[in-house]
Amino acid sequence: MRRLGCKDIARTWVLEDAGCIVGFAHLVPNTDPEIPAADAELHACYFLPEYRGTTAGPKMMSVMLRYALSNGWGTFCIWAWRDNPIRITYRALGLTPVVRRDRELCGYSAPEVGYYHADATAMIEKLDNMVTQIELRGDGRRSLRRFAVRHRPTA
Repeated sequence: MRRLGCKDIARTWVLEDAGCIVGFAHLVPNTDPEIPAADAELHACYFLPEYRGTTAGPKMMSVMLRYALSNGWGTFCIWAWRDNPIRITYRALGLTPVVRRDRELCGYSAPEVGYYHADATAMIEKLDNMVTQIELRGDGRRSLRRFAVRHRPTA
């Protein structure tokens, strides 16, 4: 993966399976005034339904946070829709909900929750442990050991 020298550059990654994109993630410098202590925002992380609950999420978050650390961003935030069930995982990982608000999108109000974490290094360790536990569980889901996480430049 090639990294540009600019410390405020956003980065997008994709998860590929047999050459097909099955998920993506996007990291940006945090500019949200409601969570000013966060250096970076894990802005988006989405996968096709059959890849959820596998190692895809924790592996992608780990890649994002390693990149954040390489830019000197040690703290981060994540926004999630209030009704998104993945929020349970964020709490289990130690992210703290710090803001609840309604975001206006095309005239509709969308309730969201902002989470903060002060130690990206500690989070990477938790995510790596989560990957190990999922792989040991062997619950019949597809192994993600052969999947590739690749940086895709954005325009």
